[in-house]
Amino acid sequence: MLLRVGRPDLKALWATPRQTLTASVLAGACVLDAILIMSSIILGLAYARFGSVAAGIAYFRNEPISVQPRLADVGEGNSGETRMVTVDVANWTDQPIRVIGGTSDCSCTVLGDLPVLVPPHQSRTVAVAMTLSGRPGIFTRKAGFLVERDGLQAVTFGLTGRILE
Repeated sequence: MLLRVGRPDLKALWATPRQTLTASVLAGACVLDAILIMSSIILGLAYARFGSVAAGIAYFRNEPISVQPRLADVGEGNSGETRMVTVDVANWTDQPIRVIGGTSDCSCTVLGDLPVLVPPHQSRTVAVAMTLSGRPGIFTRKAGFLVERDGLQAVTFGLTGRILE
């Protein structure tokens, strides 16, 4: 039904295929150029206003503290193995923050490098130890930090990997 209503008129393509295809390619190139120019302007404004694109994204997400990557890959291994991965805790505020605690359960520990002071508009790297447990296959787990900034606040991130057979 929709094909009948939205069916394009292909007479021009059959009558003058080279001209029709050239016009289509030129139109597509103009659209791609417009997207490239707009993206460059937006990224340039974010960099000029916030100092980095990441800071601009954090601002628009209303995220004064962020963890990068949001989903850290611990790789693959056998059940019972411990994997280490590092994440960056970024402080987008004008005051220093303290990362004072984190997840500590059967499989994930982020307490090794803590506490850590993160100065304003800077980031610090924190190591996370993950013991692979569970059935074989891909897994995703949630972890987090406890941050001291105008009281206590939790900042979460994800861990993913694969447990081998």
